[in-house]
Amino acid sequence: MKFDKNQKRIIIALVVAFILFLIIRLVTATSGKKEDVNNENNVQTSSNTTDKAKNEARIKKLKKVEESERIRIYLGEYFKFLENKDYESAYNLLYGDFKDKYFPTIEKYKEYIEECNYPAMIAINYNDIKTQGYYYIVTLDIKNLNPEAIRTEETVKENTKFVLKENDYDDFYLSFQL
Repeated sequence: MKFDKNQKRIIIALVVAFILFLIIRLVTATSGKKEDVNNENNVQTSSNTTDKAKNEARIKKLKKVEESERIRIYLGEYFKFLENKDYESAYNLLYGDFKDKYFPTIEKYKEYIEECNYPAMIAINYNDIKTQGYYYIVTLDIKNLNPEAIRTEETVKENTKFVLKENDYDDFYLSFQL
């Protein structure tokens, strides 16, 4: 089949148009992916910024309160992890040597906590907070916040001792009486 000059020009124009169409599709598809990546980066940056702002606000709050109140906040955080069964976060707050000696694995720690039979809702009564050098020794009662237990004044553990060391604001570790 032979093509005259006009037909050849039309075929060439169609081929060129088709190639341009493919190039435009590739470029827009690639730039869309870049926008997705940029959007993901913006979300991560926004999330990191939000986390950083929350952390700065928490540290600002901790700087305003007395040290005994900070210790209560830290221990409250620990017990909140236990209430929520977030054992890994609670485990990460333990002093390294204490953890190595008594709970070398998180599984051993979980077993111990489950044996303690802490209630679903924990109330803490702080009996005493003393300072010895860099350490805070806290004596507290762990109570059940369940309404029935409140009526009977049930205490899960009495005069339990916690030792807490604050390295800096919101940077602490703890151990406790077994």
